[in-house]
Amino acid sequence: MKNFTLYMMLFSISFGVSAQDLLINTEVCGDSVSSVRLTGPWWGWDPNGGPQAVDNQDGTWTFTISPAPSADMEYLLVVDGVQENLIAEMVAGGTCAPVTDYANYANRKWILGSGNVSNTYQFCSGCPQETTFRLDMGYIGLDEGETPVLRGSWDWANGNIVMSDSNNDNIWEASREMAGDAEYLYSIADTSGIVVSEVLDPSESCTNGDSANTNRTYTLEGSSPLLPVVCFESCSACVKDTATVTFQVDMTQYAETFSTPEVNGTFNSWCGNCAAMTDADGNGIWEINVQVWDSIEYKFSTDSWTTQEELTEGDACTKSTLDGSTTLVNRFLMITGDTILPAVCWNSCSVCDTTTNIVSIANNTRFSLFPNPSSESFVINAKDWGSSNVEITVFNTLGAAIYRATNTNKNMEEIDVKNWENGLYIISIESSFGRANHRMVVSH
Repeated sequence: MKNFTLYMMLFSISFGVSAQDLLINTEVCGDSVSSVRLTGPWWGWDPNGGPQAVDNQDGTWTFTISPAPSADMEYLLVVDGVQENLIAEMVAGGTCAPVTDYANYANRKWILGSGNVSNTYQFCSGCPQETTFRLDMGYIGLDEGETPVLRGSWDWANGNIVMSDSNNDNIWEASREMAGDAEYLYSIADTSGIVVSEVLDPSESCTNGDSANTNRTYTLEGSSPLLPVVCFESCSACVKDTATVTFQVDMTQYAETFSTPEVNGTFNSWCGNCAAMTDADGNGIWEINVQVWDSIEYKFSTDSWTTQEELTEGDACTKSTLDGSTTLVNRFLMITGDTILPAVCWNSCSVCDTTTNIVSIANNTRFSLFPNPSSESFVINAKDWGSSNVEITVFNTLGAAIYRATNTNKNMEEIDVKNWENGLYIISIESSFGRANHRMVVSH
């Protein structure tokens, strides 16, 4: 009786509201409920002994306590007989249950004179929101076995969320139910743990502004369920400086039936025939110009993936990625500007072996290339290039075109190599007589 008498002295429930009343507005997340009550020391912590709130029919319930308590009030919310547990919220940095030992109990407390209250059953902030975090890794190279992860104040030590890129567009995603404001970072991890975490500028708008411990900030109120795509170590989207890349594939030695080759890669989400190639002069060299950026993976296919290249793992132009138990082998390219790629053979990092054409050119034009090796320059010499233009292209071992020239009825072409690095180069020559590829060694 003592507690009941004290309770009656402190407050009563009324449907009329005065300036001296206390309103407690409670949001209940999820499915509909039938009863919302208060419990606390004045009701002996009986989950069914406290006052009952009025249903506002919008997911919120309101207690009207008239008059307001004349002393501080410790309490918890009860929904359909289930008393809320706020221990985890307080451990995660919440402030709504200050009467707590962070292990056995965590109770709310209304302070005399603090005014009306808005709260959420089971949470210190509003109802959890399934939020998708999105990170653009197109400008950050990932080594084999590395994956971006999402880390945050919900549990810095053990709450890492591995991100995924299901469509290989370099936009990595991770989803989490967010029940309140938080701080977070993106990191790169492998099987051994965190490899590197992003370093942010504390003056950026998306950070906490703490120069000693700069983190991104998330605000539950007003945040979209789908966060904007940002660049690693930036509050903004990546600025993609595009370049024109000419892809070429030599199909003259491809034995299968096909209509149209295509190039598929991370830059077009492996879309099938959206980047169909053409062979305007009918010489078996198919090509296409594509606007791309940064690092890409790609391969050639035909007729909307009817066939595709089966590249050899470990070849110089490839990158291997483990997908479950399957190793994916694709061509790989780092782009720094407009690039004309060599006409590589299907399934190969090199141009096609055109020995027959080389003999033909040699027999008909007295073709020669000397000196080889060369330290300063070498000469391409022929009696007659034929009536059409001759195109000379030099590729390094990475497949990049470092020299290109076109000659008309010119018997000799001298190429300066004094500034070339030591190593092997492919000299590709094409005329009306055919196409030839020669190896040239530069040695200073």
